[in-house]
Amino acid sequence: MSAIMNEININPDGMTPFFQVHSEKRVRFLWDNLDKNVVTDLIHTIFRDSQLTMTVLVGYSFELNFVKEKTGIGKIFTITNWKELSIDSEDHEFQFVLAQIERIKKDELINYCMKIKNGHPQAYITFNNESSLLYVSTDVMDIVSQDKNSISALKKKYHGIVDVYREAEHSRGI
Repeated sequence: MSAIMNEININPDGMTPFFQVHSEKRVRFLWDNLDKNVVTDLIHTIFRDSQLTMTVLVGYSFELNFVKEKTGIGKIFTITNWKELSIDSEDHEFQFVLAQIERIKKDELINYCMKIKNGHPQAYITFNNESSLLYVSTDVMDIVSQDKNSISALKKKYHGIVDVYREAEHSRGI
């Protein structure tokens, strides 16, 4: 397991990764402020030449039943190898079924991000390497990283478009 994933609890019932780390390890962008050039730069900056792993919610398990989540990721990403994980819901009445898919291509990730920005249905999805994690939803693109210097540099470089609304309000002081 990667070092950043030891700090983050991936659970669709729980807090997003952004709120699980201290403010010096995170940066948030609203989709309204991003274009393809910025998304491309952010992804290449945080992930460099490393291998990426995608974790995505693929369904729900109730007793002997399985309900598949329609993600559409197979139309965007080349998927050749995955493993499934099950995580209990907070009320323990069902389990979330997540797939971890390795060797995600950065150009496919960039295309996925732009599709989300343009209204493609979202999945509960994260992308990570050894030290950084990207969380993508219909509203925001969050980056969390163990590399505080990298986060600081992104906040400085993109000062005008970093979303700071939730910083003071939800800082956990971890």
